[in-house]
Amino acid sequence: MQYLTEPYCAFKKSQQKCIAVFALVCCFAVLVALIFSAVDVWGEDEDGVTEENCSKNCRIVLVENIPGELSFNPNSSTHLPLTMGLNHLLDQAKLSVEIVSPYWALTSTDQGSRVYSSYQGQYLFQRLLSLKSRGVKLKIVSDQPNSIELKSMSDRYAEVHYVNMTALTRGRLLSSFWVVDRKHIYIGSAGMNWKALSKLKELGVIVYDCSCLAMDLHRIFSFYWQLQYRDYIPSIWSKRVTAVFSRDEPLQLRLNNTDASAYVSLKELGVIVYDCSCLAMDLHRIFSFYWQLQYRDYIPSIWSKRVTAVFSRDEPLQLRLNNTDASAYVSTSPELFCPKGRSRDLDAIRHVIREAKRFIYISVTDYLPLVNRSFRGSPIIRNPKGTVQGLNKVNNDVSQRAQNLSVLIYHIKSYYQETLHQLIMMSPPNVLLLGRNPVCEEGLEEIRKLLLLLLGCVVQCERKEEYIEKIQSLDFDTKAAIAAHIQEVTHCQENVFDLHWLEMEGLCPEEWENLCRSMSINLKMLVDQRDRQFEAIVELMQGKETIKSVVFGDDSSLTEPTSSRLPLSQQHLALELTDAKAKIKRLRQEL
Repeated sequence: MQYLTEPYCAFKKSQQKCIAVFALVCCFAVLVALIFSAVDVWGEDEDGVTEENCSKNCRIVLVENIPGELSFNPNSSTHLPLTMGLNHLLDQAKLSVEIVSPYWALTSTDQGSRVYSSYQGQYLFQRLLSLKSRGVKLKIVSDQPNSIELKSMSDRYAEVHYVNMTALTRGRLLSSFWVVDRKHIYIGSAGMNWKALSKLKELGVIVYDCSCLAMDLHRIFSFYWQLQYRDYIPSIWSKRVTAVFSRDEPLQLRLNNTDASAYVSLKELGVIVYDCSCLAMDLHRIFSFYWQLQYRDYIPSIWSKRVTAVFSRDEPLQLRLNNTDASAYVSTSPELFCPKGRSRDLDAIRHVIREAKRFIYISVTDYLPLVNRSFRGSPIIRNPKGTVQGLNKVNNDVSQRAQNLSVLIYHIKSYYQETLHQLIMMSPPNVLLLGRNPVCEEGLEEIRKLLLLLLGCVVQCERKEEYIEKIQSLDFDTKAAIAAHIQEVTHCQENVFDLHWLEMEGLCPEEWENLCRSMSINLKMLVDQRDRQFEAIVELMQGKETIKSVVFGDDSSLTEPTSSRLPLSQQHLALELTDAKAKIKRLRQEL
């Protein structure tokens, strides 16, 4: 019996080991599946198109749609009709057509019956359906899940992804572009709407044989493509969605036998570029981004390299447009949809304004005033900060002094983030306090913050050796004090957080531990600041309600003095606000 028991026990132990090993293998498999489900895994190439071999000798054509009801001067210059340009792109298609459009109503079914002027849209819709017979893949990104036309095309082989822009940005999808064969691109104001082809004023460009720009635009498409089913924006972007070309580094190319520079910026105005695989490659990445957003109400935290930018403002595509040397890159918006390297369209607009030497022509559908009962519009476009914005003479004017300090702090923050790749975690200097009384005890503390940030810029800028040499020439005590302050701004993650780790790979466990500890401390600081700001907002709201009751004649508020309801530090602000309200009321009556 003993001889039988020993083999049985050995078998039992072996069975338990097998079960344990099997459980570990299952856990490992589940972990790998979770990792690969969080990261979009794509191939390493883009149909063989790279930044080195993409085409840069491109041809550009302006396309437009002029409503038939408008009177048009016969002597005026005309451009290629939009519907002809889009149909010509379909003629060129041999492999794939990728489309991002906010509207899909080519057949006028939204009108309840066929409209005669919609025949151009109906013809374009039928041509899109016929791509299958030619073996051309059709991919579409939109934010209209209830579109009858999209459902019809999805049933007839087209791949359609839907982006939940409401959950992602509380806005709508407005981008409109095509990427054909990762070689030709169209960017313009027209969506896939029959009215855009007949009754609306639309403008755009087509770039032919420009695979460099197409590659970059495809990355934007890939970004949208990956947002399907998501409701958040990722904190870490894959290199496949970063911009290939940008405002600082545009694509240098030849357009129509002329040297030029270009990058992709998605807005309401656009171009059609023929035979430009470089731009088509980059624009394809933007399409891929939209493509992956289908049914998603969040932005993923990790992106595939297939949607990062190929070209950027710092490294634009150098190409030829119409036999002219040029540079180009692709930009997009909103900012949440801009991975590292991808330029925002607002930055692109500001760059164009700054670089203009002879004229700036603007054609817009609508332009809201800065103030229309409430603050609206974008003052950045009217007076972009940076080299355009100068300082004002103070002349003991508190408001001018505060404004100058605001400009200085804006440039300091921009330098830390854009050049040094660091995030200022410490609370910014209080410009109002510095403007009113900089020599008080609180004011001196704010000056210390400002000087600390300036010191961090000095010892990390391009001329740091020169400034460090000057510091070394000081006496020992002064050098020691400055060195201690340098440590505060360069090694203390609670003051300035280093963002270079986003680009680093293969961090050791100790580095990860230090990074997590720093992030935890910074997170606690942010929560504390949030709570303090919330308390301040509550106090301001109480003061606002009290002032409202005084201005609009609430008798109940007159029984109690306003000053008794407001904190002492805000009484003068309440009085100034009341006086301003009264002046506004008088001006409204006069108007």
